[in-house]
Amino acid sequence: MLTRQGNANGKDITVRALLYVITGHERHHLSIVRNGTCRGWES
Repeated sequence: MLTRQGNANGKDITVRALLYVITGHERHHLSIVRNGTCRGWES
């Protein structure tokens, strides 16, 4: 199932690659929140 392919934004991508991208993007956002580097969202 992880080797199935589809199309995202005009590019071929596997399920495995898409999971990797989504996980990395989430980690990126969590890093921003934890480090307080998000500008314009001050409490």
